[in-house]
Amino acid sequence: MSEIIDKIYTILNEKWDINYKTPDSKKGMWDGWSINDLKKERKRLLSKENRSNSESTRLKQVNFALRAKNNWSKVP
Repeated sequence: MSEIIDKIYTILNEKWDINYKTPDSKKGMWDGWSINDLKKERKRLLSKENRSNSESTRLKQVNFALRAKNNWSKVP
């Protein structure tokens, strides 16, 4: 039984071997945008029937910014 517990403990406390770092050029990217501006941009991107890869990436970034500005709640 203790072997199983040790194995679970090891798995749960496993550290990632990769350090993720946000590039300095991306930090503060949405600081000048209000929540309403971000919602408008999100609506604009969602209204497109077909989005390019860059537009899909931008939509993900806008969603992330909205979550961050709403104390990490769901995207409104």
